[in-house]
Parts: sequence; structure tokens; C-alpha cells
Amino acid sequence: MIEVIDINQTSVSRSDSVRDCGLARTRRTREDDQSHNHIIRHQLDVQTRHTSCGDDAVCYGRTEGRFPIKTLTLNVGEKRPLGVNTGTLAIMAFLDDEEVDRLIRTRAGARSNYPIKDVALRKMIIRARARGHSRIDGEIMPGMSGVGVPVRNSRGFPVAALSVAAISARLEEPRRGQIALRLKQEAKRMQEELAGLL
Repeated sequence: MIEVIDINQTSVSRSDSVRDCGLARTRRTREDDQSHNHIIRHQLDVQTRHTSCGDDAVCYGRTEGRFPIKTLTLNVGEKRPLGVNTGTLAIMAFLDDEEVDRLIRTRAGARSNYPIKDVALRKMIIRARARGHSRIDGEIMPGMSGVGVPVRNSRGFPVAALSVAAISARLEEPRRGQIALRLKQEAKRMQEELAGLL
């Protein structure tokens, strides 16, 4: 059973509430939670779930794996500009070129607290599109890496993202590619599950 609020919105005015954002918080049964968290139990690291919220994204879920060193840089309910971590980059990279250009041009101030320059961001977007997932390797915080994938609505528009973050030594190949594949499978499952609502 899933409850979705304002699921068809893909751009809304800024708000501190997750309920006001593009892919509103879902309420799941215990069985569905267990299915949703299978990936994180398998790969042991920190998984976060983001929903688009205007020109930002909000973390609406975080699951911690069992590995003792955790990269807990984002709490549930916190908002970030698009493009500043693997989850928000996974949303931004799969927007159309015009929207990407607008975000880079108009949101420089919001990104100023993060060590990603516009030229580097554009390169990261190009690489994400080529791979089908976003990747950050120490650009935000030395020694920390992440992988993210978009969750799309029925029109192919990215409205959310799933991402995994870990110390860089745990996200080298081939493991990084395996995690990206699992995230893509989970995103596909979510898209199919919410097909009538997205």
C-alpha cells in the first residue's frame, strides 16, 4: 500500500516540507520497506532517497548499512541545491539541456557553499548521462564517493533519486558498477510500482 501526495508535481515553490515537493514522501507497509531496503542490507553502506523540490532536492529517506564507517552527510528533511551530491546530481543530469543551463546560470549562489565549479559540474553531467548514473569521487569531500540514479515519472522527467555513499575505498570498480546496477533496478521497480501516479 502506497500513499503519495502531489505526485504529478515536478516543480513547486520552495518549502521546508517534504510534502510540498515533486515526489512526496511515500508511506509503505513493513513488507515493502523490507523490499526497498534489500539493496542497502546487501551492500552495507548508506543509501539516501531524494525528491525534487523546485530547484532543490530534499532527502526523504536514509538507510544505514552495517559497515562501521558511515558517510552521514545528509539527514532526512534536509534540502540541497541540484548538482551538489550524487542524489541531486542524478536528478539534474537527466533534465533537458535548457533546464540544466538555467540551473547552472541561476543557482550559482546556492551552490557556492559546495566545492563544485560550473565547468566541473557540466563535465559531471556529461559523464552521468553517458553512464546512466551520477558519480562523485571525492569532489565534495576527500575520501568520500557516491553513486546515484534518477527515478522518472511517466513522461521520463526525473522527480527523485536513489544514491549510495561510502568511503572511496568501498566504491571502486567492480563494486561501484554493481551498486549502480542495483540502484537502477530499484529505481525501475519504483517507477513500475508508481506508474499510475507518476
